[in-house]
Amino acid sequence: MLFRSLEAGKDQAKQLKADLTQAKTDRAAAKEAIAAATGIREKEAKAFKAMKGEASANIQAMGEAITAIKNGGAASFVQTAAALKLRELVQGSDKDDLVAFLEGEQGAEGSGEIVGMLSQQKETMEKDLGEDEAAEADAIATYDALVKAKLKEFETLQASIEEKMTRLGELSVANAEAANDGGDTADQLADDKKALSDLKTQCAAK
Repeated sequence: MLFRSLEAGKDQAKQLKADLTQAKTDRAAAKEAIAAATGIREKEAKAFKAMKGEASANIQAMGEAITAIKNGGAASFVQTAAALKLRELVQGSDKDDLVAFLEGEQGAEGSGEIVGMLSQQKETMEKDLGEDEAAEADAIATYDALVKAKLKEFETLQASIEEKMTRLGELSVANAEAANDGGDTADQLADDKKALSDLKTQCAAK
């Protein structure tokens, strides 16, 4: 019975060691998943910041152009930094009148049409920026949810590892004590067998 108990203890210790190895592997994977997701999120956030800055500058330039033209300052506007920004923005577009206006080749007589073009472009750019901002918000929410889940998994695994290590330590002590008890029992059994053999010899002699 004692030997069977010792073997069971050894089997339990073996299983605990295997479970510990797996738990540590899973814990490392959770940590790596957080690190990888964080790296990707930082790159996405940096790219979004740059894109938003550029888009916001373009929208602002559009707004300044519309205001200037509506107020009759078209001629002076084409000399500003905002006009230069718009010229870069519309290069290669099929809006010849707008390009000509920004190049100073068209007077204020067509300003109403120019305002219409700029307003339409501004609305499109604002809509695109709004969609990009919504996508960024979704990406942040997804990242936050992932990190929260992985942190919880990490903490659960950490607690499990600590609990298993404690059990393994206690089991190792118990197994060592059982092994010592088994040795004492085996020695005692050998002594008893020798005594019985001696006794039989003595009886036979008598």
